[in-house]
Amino acid sequence: MALAYQQHAHMKFCYGETDDAIDLSERGLDQFADSNIARDRLISYLFSLAYYYADIVETRDGDLLNAGQMADKYMIQASGLAGDFESLDLSKAHYLDTIGYVEIVLAKSEQDIVSGLEKCKRVWEFFQNSPDVILALREASDRFYALHKKLAYLRLADFAATSASS
Repeated sequence: MALAYQQHAHMKFCYGETDDAIDLSERGLDQFADSNIARDRLISYLFSLAYYYADIVETRDGDLLNAGQMADKYMIQASGLAGDFESLDLSKAHYLDTIGYVEIVLAKSEQDIVSGLEKCKRVWEFFQNSPDVILALREASDRFYALHKKLAYLRLADFAATSASS
């Protein structure tokens, strides 16, 4: 049942219905308490929730849902379960990309933004250089990296403007 919630939530997110994706994911997360679902599935779920919440941080709904706190909470939980990221595989690459994105969104300093972007770049390089990765994943990686890089540059410009006006 939890897998069905996650797949439905992902579809909602892809169609720009992030609030519904969060709701479905939160409800699906409750299913984990009552089942013996694989740890990898739980980690994936938590990282998805972190991404969804981060995606609405600077919106009215994000304010109402404390999205920044929730993104951080789920990222910390998922990261603790996922272990280290010294070597990447497909799952770890997706997870590291989420960590980078959340770091960019929640950054308190320019260095936080740069750190998040470096993680996203590492993932992009993994997908570009891995012979086992199919073309569709490489193309998706291109799009996500471009999106995360654009956000990082916008956030860096905001920090620079704030510093200049101080």
